[in-house]
Amino acid sequence: GSNIRVDTRGSEIMRVLPRLNEDVNEEWLSDKARFSYDGLKTQRLNQPMVRDSKGSLVPIGWDKARIMMKHVVLRLDRKYAETGYEAHAILGPYVDTHAAVQIRAQFLSHFANPVFSLQQQPAMSAGSSDFRHDYV
Repeated sequence: GSNIRVDTRGSEIMRVLPRLNEDVNEEWLSDKARFSYDGLKTQRLNQPMVRDSKGSLVPIGWDKARIMMKHVVLRLDRKYAETGYEAHAILGPYVDTHAAVQIRAQFLSHFANPVFSLQQQPAMSAGSSDFRHDYV
């Protein structure tokens, strides 16, 4: 762990700096801790990826990802068709309309009674830095 100071402008984190604490991290801060706030602003996954035989993530095309997901859905459908199941899609507040329409069309074509939920953007209280609601 690290002893840190978080500088903000409104509800946006601008930088993370070390705080002096001889017992924890003296006056140093790792790059991982210093730049970890960047992941709160930007989701960097912009293409589908799968794990290879060594466990490493490798990028695949969108068409291949759709085919793989279709096979997973069909396999789950065959497995649970007798007992029944529910399919849920949860969309974050920053999902664009085109993506929302696409996932709705996909769910309607594969599931009998899909459930769609839209996460509302929570009101940010003063001093709050919880941006996890942004994740899809």
